[in-house]
Amino acid sequence: MEFMVRLGISAHAGKVAPSLALLVFIELFLKPVCNKSTFLHDRELIRACRPLNKVLFENRNGLEFIYNRLKANKPLLSKKNSYEFISQLLTKQHPEFNIQEIHKHFVHSLEIIADEHCDSDKYKFLNYIEFLEFICRIALKLYEERKEEGLDYKV
Repeated sequence: MEFMVRLGISAHAGKVAPSLALLVFIELFLKPVCNKSTFLHDRELIRACRPLNKVLFENRNGLEFIYNRLKANKPLLSKKNSYEFISQLLTKQHPEFNIQEIHKHFVHSLEIIADEHCDSDKYKFLNYIEFLEFICRIALKLYEERKEEGLDYKV
């Protein structure tokens, strides 16, 4: 954060207040990036999609079983195990789902951490709710691809 303020101040030869420099930085650089992001849109789509929520509800015991099996005896599901699980599921039918695509959905599924400085390791694990969102994001991505190809596809 301090770096951004210093960058804004140095761009105006020190004639601008730090708070104004930060506001300019947010408005010119960060806001356009956030506006183009589909992160929040996808989360709202998951909430609003009744068929998807129905499927989640009907299969909640099976999904919980898969989650517990993947995390083994650990408190949370590791990034490595989740990547391996999704890779094994999608490798044959969807080779375009590479590790970068899986990583994008993993990161977007994470909840916000209040103290990132002390709890940064949390970003390497999924709790059960995050796991469900991870699965939903991948399902929606597959659905969008099939829809673009003109194929009917159940979520």
